Amino acid sequence: MLASIAAVTSLLAATAARALPTGEARAEAGVVSRAGASGYVVYPPGGTSFENMGGAEDDNGAGGISFIHIQYQGIDQNDPFTQTIGVDIYLEDPTGKQADQYLTYDFGNPNNLLIDGYFSPPSGACGDYNLVFIEHQNLGNFGDIIKFRAAAPAITLVCLPIQ
Repeated sequence: MLASIAAVTSLLAATAARALPTGEARAEAGVVSRAGASGYVVYPPGGTSFENMGGAEDDNGAGGISFIHIQYQGIDQNDPFTQTIGVDIYLEDPTGKQADQYLTYDFGNPNNLLIDGYFSPPSGACGDYNLVFIEHQNLGNFGDIIKFRAAAPAITLVCLPIQ
């Protein structure tokens, strides 16, 4: 138990230390249409709700005290060589009225194909969102990297007051 708490803490620290882009992720340069094998979302399935304790009350940008748990299974193939090396994850408003909100950028470890993490929802993020996964893949033996939208399960963030 203590080892898993330490692992989650180090994951959160590494995520918080990374500078996250802001604005419209849909217009991100370098994102191509999926053209071949890709990984898949293990968790959360579409329709999952997460509680965002204090998320609507916090105006200092820290977000709530709850976490969105993600698991993404990457791929590693030999013919042709293709390997998942990371994912970008952001919240997309399905109505298009709000700007996309990144949870992480280039998150993953090429030595472990199951990408697993916990992310704090952004401050004020309440309601229905698409949890978008942009997969980064290494193609061939020359280090060519492509990025594409691999999945976007619908989730709900339920904002609750801190009690």
